[in-house]
Amino acid sequence: STGDTSSAASDVYKRQEYLSALEHNLELSAFSRIVVLYDIDRDTGSDDLFGHLPPHPKLDVRKISGRPSFAYLISLGNTEAKDMTAIANADIAFTPDLAKVPELGQSVLAVTRWEFVDEDRISVKHVGGRVNEESIDTWLFEKGLQAPEELADIRLGTPACDGYLSLYFSGRVFNPCWDIRTLHIHFQGGRVGDYVNIPKVDATSPVVSLADLY
Repeated sequence: STGDTSSAASDVYKRQEYLSALEHNLELSAFSRIVVLYDIDRDTGSDDLFGHLPPHPKLDVRKISGRPSFAYLISLGNTEAKDMTAIANADIAFTPDLAKVPELGQSVLAVTRWEFVDEDRISVKHVGGRVNEESIDTWLFEKGLQAPEELADIRLGTPACDGYLSLYFSGRVFNPCWDIRTLHIHFQGGRVGDYVNIPKVDATSPVVSLADLY
């Protein structure tokens, strides 16, 4: 299953990014269910995106108030998932590479997204020619993961949330982005941020290969 977080988007491009990623993910056999957490606090009042979500037997849409904490998301996965949970921002499209994910135990995979650097080329090196270890949009874990209590204060989509996750899981977060590709769906200009204003945390998600881990 996967947890997807969405906010209302009056901008037609952003709405289409979310819907394109969702429709793609719904077709993947790796997911038995997709839970979309719809943040009503960021809604314009028109339910613009909410009204466009496609009916699908795998899709479970829930309205929430405010960004969810990682403690909440991990608890949701532990309670409702059959085995593995993927947490992702709403504009992330997964690939069949998910089949490569091994048993994780108490480890977490934090996977750097691949960006469309132009219309027909993707790259995982989109911060000064290197892999971005500071801003990550996908996290994978197994049912039974024990979440540090500090994660109740760390919310999805907030600056430096990735670094804090790595810090509090203390050496149990790994980034196999070369083996497990996820795509950032972005139809507008300014596809890649400079990440200059992200608060610095003394922890990142180290890039590894699955062969190095297992």
